[in-house]
Amino acid sequence: MLSTLRHPPHGHASANWGYILYSGVLGTGLAYAMWNVGIRKVGPTHTTIYVNVAPVIALFTSYLWLGELVNSTQIIGGAFTLGGLWLVRSRAARKR
Repeated sequence: MLSTLRHPPHGHASANWGYILYSGVLGTGLAYAMWNVGIRKVGPTHTTIYVNVAPVIALFTSYLWLGELVNSTQIIGGAFTLGGLWLVRSRAARKR
């Protein structure tokens, strides 16, 4: 990353800084803020459970918007993730 800042491709240093700023503010700063709001609203256990769904949502979104190919391993992994979420939620509902 530092080499990109020192020798930007095609001389567009300002665009590179924009990408870094976007990644830092939205990808890191906003994510932590939303994580803390989630913990306050539903507690740390539920927040941790639902954060595991993020890769499944990213896979589905990239398929729809970007036309990314989805392979069987990704489908199986998504099924395990959603199955695990269902299992945890159904057990929690039975305990109430």
